[in-house]
Amino acid sequence: MDKRSNLIKIALDSTYFKGTTFKASQKYFILNRIKNNDNPPTRSNFRFKKALSICVYLILILSMGTIVTEKIILKELDNTAKTIVPKPSTPEQKPQPTDFTNEILSQKDVHYLMLNSMDYFRTAKGSLEFKSKDQYEPNVEYLVKNDAKNSVGYEKYGKMIKIAINGSSRTIDSENNQTVRETKYEEYTEAIEFDKQIEYRYSSLDGKPLFRYRNDHPIVGISKGSLFPQEIATNFLMNYDNWEIKEQNLEYLGRKSLLISGTLEQDNARRFQGKEFRFWIDKQTGILLTYEIYNSNGDAVEYIKTKEIIIDKEFGDEIQKIKEQMR
Repeated sequence: MDKRSNLIKIALDSTYFKGTTFKASQKYFILNRIKNNDNPPTRSNFRFKKALSICVYLILILSMGTIVTEKIILKELDNTAKTIVPKPSTPEQKPQPTDFTNEILSQKDVHYLMLNSMDYFRTAKGSLEFKSKDQYEPNVEYLVKNDAKNSVGYEKYGKMIKIAINGSSRTIDSENNQTVRETKYEEYTEAIEFDKQIEYRYSSLDGKPLFRYRNDHPIVGISKGSLFPQEIATNFLMNYDNWEIKEQNLEYLGRKSLLISGTLEQDNARRFQGKEFRFWIDKQTGILLTYEIYNSNGDAVEYIKTKEIIIDKEFGDEIQKIKEQMR
């Protein structure tokens, strides 16, 4: 029995069914059928086996067809989402920026770039001002290192410092250097190409939109809306009829940038108590340098405004000091 079982496994491993495993009951059934086949066939047995063989062949053909079809669909999805944006390298080695800042980007290009900004820079350091209806922070400082195996997130505003490294987060009171809170968070899960596609980010439940977000980026708080603006992008850029690209090659904070503007959907208008928005987007990385939401009087009711930013420089000494605060 064992010899025949091994022969079946070898035969399967040379096909699309490589790696297939069977329960004990299934093995018994299959091997018992083979054993019975060793007896001289009767005419009725022959007809039955012939019919059974045809069924098995049909199942195999349909299974192989399904697998091939799935591969074709995935390939097509991958092709549909290809844009001018350069293909990023593996997360272990974030890509050096490729110069495509003089390209004319479509709405889909901009959408994809903002959803996947974590693929287009390795490090970033800067400061910003933040205002919402519930909070105002005049100065938020941040430093992030984008690395699959050793990501670092640092953010400071007021007297609080938040540090996140490899699944652990610590909040520190900078005035007395005391730990206020320690938490664990979901560790880095490397995104595959399918996870990055625009189409994958959207689904619905009971008629309401649901959004999917990547978690393979350093953990920060307020500055996440600037550095990794996927939540803003899924929400505000979902309907291409509601926004447009105003400027393709705007010089902003020393960076080649895009300016887009649009109107808020009804739910967002209620949530943010606003009517229109404007985004200044770094064209190289998809980082949201500044966003502003305006009410019907033209007043900015919510915003992030980057004051300064340095992208893809080495911050070895500073990152080492941040790591030491986690010990």
